[in-house]
Amino acid sequence: MFSARAALRDGIGHTPGEFIALASAQQDLEDARAEAVEAAEFRRWRQERMEGTWADTSAPTEAEVVEQQQEAARTRKYRDENDLIAVARGLARYDRERDR
Repeated sequence: MFSARAALRDGIGHTPGEFIALASAQQDLEDARAEAVEAAEFRRWRQERMEGTWADTSAPTEAEVVEQQQEAARTRKYRDENDLIAVARGLARYDRERDR
């Protein structure tokens, strides 16, 4: 028969040692799960990376040619914009030195 008075007198639940062991085991389990997820993500990343290393020696498709042309145009635009910024900075530096 359950006695609340006896339970309160003798303690309810786990002892401190049991609680520490249980909490430690739970944390170990959580760590193992997190490591398993991370390892699976790494394996997927490595597989995707390996898939990209196979050389395709066939002629580029029309879509690939268009994509390459678009990328080249973006690169030219980026370089032109940065060249203008560099020129502007150079002019500003020249003006500052001239005004000294």
